[in-house]
Amino acid sequence: MMNQTLRDIEIITIDDHSSDRSYDKLNFLQKRYPRKIIVLRNHRNEGAGYSRNRGMEVASGDYIGFLDGDDTVNSTMYENLVSASLKEDADISRSNRKIMFHQWDVSFLGRKSNYEERKIIIPKENLSYLHTEFPCVTNKLFR
Repeated sequence: MMNQTLRDIEIITIDDHSSDRSYDKLNFLQKRYPRKIIVLRNHRNEGAGYSRNRGMEVASGDYIGFLDGDDTVNSTMYENLVSASLKEDADISRSNRKIMFHQWDVSFLGRKSNYEERKIIIPKENLSYLHTEFPCVTNKLFR
């Protein structure tokens, strides 16, 4: 996350009471980037939903995105998503995903759409689109 080209970014990390040294690593990064990283730790393992809600409670930006500990993103992802959101006045913008299993790209197992595709979706007018959209939050930016 630290290689993101979006400069005005707030990174909220939440250790969900892991048994490894994740919390120590996050604190090390927070000391290195004190103006960009906020480190929180759950008192017990609560799961992704609880952790995401906790992150939303402390977030101060106009947009929010979510990543899991095993996710990797392109360095321009959030800059591109913010730019698209502002340009289209969109509440949600999204990027494609590449699904990896070890070193193999298994994206063919999931849903695909053209990366350059530009669609404005109004859910009340196009409910069927919601059935084909990626059912995850980690490739999206929300206002």
